[in-house]
Amino acid sequence: MPLRMARYALLGLLSAAPLSAQTMMTARDLVALPQPAPDTTIWYGADSLQFGELFRARGSGRAPVVVLIHGGCWLAAFDRRHIRSLAGAIAAEGIAVWSLEYRRVGNPGGGWPGSFDDIGAGTDYVRQLAPAFGLDTGRVIVAGHSAGGHFALWTGVRAKQSSGALRPTAILALAAVPDLAWARPDGTQICGDAIPRLMGGTAAEFPDRYRDASPGRRLPLGITQAILTGANDQIVPPELSRTYAAAARAAGDQVRLIEVPAAGHFEVVAPNTAAGREVLAILRAMARSP
Repeated sequence: MPLRMARYALLGLLSAAPLSAQTMMTARDLVALPQPAPDTTIWYGADSLQFGELFRARGSGRAPVVVLIHGGCWLAAFDRRHIRSLAGAIAAEGIAVWSLEYRRVGNPGGGWPGSFDDIGAGTDYVRQLAPAFGLDTGRVIVAGHSAGGHFALWTGVRAKQSSGALRPTAILALAAVPDLAWARPDGTQICGDAIPRLMGGTAAEFPDRYRDASPGRRLPLGITQAILTGANDQIVPPELSRTYAAAARAAGDQVRLIEVPAAGHFEVVAPNTAAGREVLAILRAMARSP
């Protein structure tokens, strides 16, 4: 399927919702928001998709930084541009934003392990950016939405397993998918067949791979976390956030669960909504805590 057709198909999938949720923001609503341009684009690797967009903090002095990871079902059809409105709003709060692009399912090298390698390399690259752009590597927050929320939590798993990995000071997961093996009662998974495509097969075929890629199965992370979900999310059910938060707390992690009333899947990354304002407030608080 050509990329443009795939993108429209995904927009249709992500915009579809039961009648009870038709007042919720859709993917089309999100991409229609003002999308400020980044201050600069920098490659963290040799591939054309191994880059990030840097939104510099408004203000002076060394700035805390948010590594922002976009969602879109882990698929090539959806890129970082739809999250620029949130990136710009975060930068206006005095927090720099390093918004990652990465190889996804449908891109050469995307999936397991390439997508994960990119997230790790892009996160670590904050160390290289810090001297030139005045970033405070002692205040690095990783935030992500949907598939990006999964990756945000996974950076905590990676930091625990790899001594050379950058360890986030805090993680904010928005409408995240903490367990890639999760399925609805009818057996269907989030984003259709995207997760088996991401992982190169099913959880039954690759149980170790799914365990290593699922933050909910690698607890505790040992990192302060905030888990935010929309109460009316029809794409990533709030139960995933509730289940993860309970398990993380039981494992000893410091976790705050926020379930925003009257919010769906996309309100949580739209800065002009109540959910988006809550996201900004959480990031401000995280940025103040070394």
